[in-house]
Amino acid sequence: GKVIIRGAFFTGNKATNNGGVIYVYDEQGSEAVYIIDGAYSGNTAANGGVLYNAKGITTISYVSCTNNSATNGGVIYNKSTSADAVKIKGGLFGGEDAGNSATDGGVIYSNNNGSYVTISGGTFTNNSATGTSTSTEYNGGVIYNYKGTLTISGGTFGEADAGNSATNGGVIYNESTNADAVKIEGGEFSYNNADIGGVVYSTAGT
Repeated sequence: GKVIIRGAFFTGNKATNNGGVIYVYDEQGSEAVYIIDGAYSGNTAANGGVLYNAKGITTISYVSCTNNSATNGGVIYNKSTSADAVKIKGGLFGGEDAGNSATDGGVIYSNNNGSYVTISGGTFTNNSATGTSTSTEYNGGVIYNYKGTLTISGGTFGEADAGNSATNGGVIYNESTNADAVKIEGGEFSYNNADIGGVVYSTAGT
């Protein structure tokens, strides 16, 4: 059934594999998890420092996510094929000395051809694709869209002295070959940086 998490604080939680705080798997892929208000800080996992969405729909509004980390998806790892798999409507992701980080996808890593990630609001600052692995390239300071469809219609990505960063794609790294893999229809993008693609780096169709 429906799960609502409202106004809770989660700090320093860890998963060895997936979802430092929350793991979502709904067999039908239709039930929803609502994450509203609250603060998530210093949580870690291999995939999805806060949330691993394996199957289902997750909506996030007005949360604070700071200093979370993972190998893939510092805050969210999405593998759900639901049409509205992950919807971010608002919240703070990062901040001064509080950015989220991962080797790939400082905030979000999306990994399924049939999945959809939509962002209509929120502030994303100081997030980074970085790490200590043997890799010499870190991709997608905010989002690594490996497979699936990403739509951004609003939100603030980077501010003065608080830009998002990566080796490739300071905000978005796209590897998806889906039609309309990345759609940017709104939002503000400022002061982000990368070696290649200060905002967007795409190796495939957009």
